[in-house]
Amino acid sequence: MRHLVRKNGIPVLVYSQGDSTSPLLLSLVIKCNDLLTQATVCLQSSLRIRGFNDAQSFILQYDVDNFAPGSSSIGPAAINLDQTRLKKVARHGNPQIRTLFLTFKTPCAVWFPTTDGPLVPQDDSKGIFQELGQLAQATRVNILFDHNWLHRDTHATSQRMIKHPETFSAFPVSTHYGKHSRCGSWTDFHLVDSDVQAGAEAPSEDPEPPPPYFESHKRSRQGTFTHPSSHSRNSKRVPLSPFFEHVPTSPTEKNTLSPKQHISPEGAKGPGISTPSLQAVIEQTLSALLPSTIEALLPKVLPQVLTTAHANYLRQIADVEFDEAQEEHRLQLCMEKDDVIADVERVVDGKLAELKERADAVMHDATEHLDALEYEKRKLQSERKDLEREKGELRKGKSLLAWEQENLRHEREKFERHVGKANPLARGTRAGSAPV
Repeated sequence: MRHLVRKNGIPVLVYSQGDSTSPLLLSLVIKCNDLLTQATVCLQSSLRIRGFNDAQSFILQYDVDNFAPGSSSIGPAAINLDQTRLKKVARHGNPQIRTLFLTFKTPCAVWFPTTDGPLVPQDDSKGIFQELGQLAQATRVNILFDHNWLHRDTHATSQRMIKHPETFSAFPVSTHYGKHSRCGSWTDFHLVDSDVQAGAEAPSEDPEPPPPYFESHKRSRQGTFTHPSSHSRNSKRVPLSPFFEHVPTSPTEKNTLSPKQHISPEGAKGPGISTPSLQAVIEQTLSALLPSTIEALLPKVLPQVLTTAHANYLRQIADVEFDEAQEEHRLQLCMEKDDVIADVERVVDGKLAELKERADAVMHDATEHLDALEYEKRKLQSERKDLEREKGELRKGKSLLAWEQENLRHEREKFERHVGKANPLARGTRAGSAPV
């Protein structure tokens, strides 16, 4: 098994035929087995479902054998992409946006999270949930992707999948997805009419969002200053009593002698004299002391407050810039990590393919050598049988020759005896002629 793109998938924009206004951002995964000619295209998305704390995976399974032969193709981008969408699907460098036009015989299978009841999306996932269900129902789907994600070693397989899908069978993705998901169809989305849904959900007016945090501490360009609130004012505690009604509020008034006023408790309780309420005393005291206190404190506090506010503003700006730089660096590291993993996977796949080819060649040579040795062995065994047969025949011939030789010897002796009896003179002559 291998993946024609990254194992974790690549970002793509998907929309059904005739509905290109709002393509969905999904993850594309292509699983294939070259030896068994199996291939399946999967589109993945994560949605928040009621009953789960984390986002759950939804997978649209498009088996290649479900492609309508002669109706699928690959071409240039069919819709215009702005920079935001382009950055979402582009890999790096110079993106080569292509559109994969797919037509299916039947709607695709869908892998859902396992639940006891019907699937109900959370409020922030209702729109994507409905669009994903409509996409699963469609039999004509267009996929926008960056062609740079495809390695050149996978081009032949991908072209064969598009031009000759009938030569493939479905890849058994259930061995992996079936462990934590259940297989269903687009009917499990329980699609409703958009008008009915819009009427059922009354629009609500959201309050105006507050400004960014650092804007609330931003100093005005005109140099104006907003007085701090009474809770944060570093003011002196003022006794809430009419005895302090004539507390000096300025250096001139402070140096001026004034007679003290004594109020007798008995006099306050006498008839015809009304005691002021606590609220009136507070208002009277504050109205007398607050303006002069603020005038005295502002020259001392204002520079420090302005400096602190400006420092807080700069700190907030620096924090935001640092967070943005950190997030950008993290995304860059993620992309580089994915690229390195993809490169390593391609190198490993290439090395495995090379080792497989070498192993097949060695196995082929070894098989041929073994076949040759087997042939030689059978040939030698046949020759050995022939030699053993000839050896047996030679043994028989040798025995026959020995027997004939013995017969000849007996015949010779018999002949010589017969000749000796018939001509004794000749034998004597031969005997006399012998040298002494």
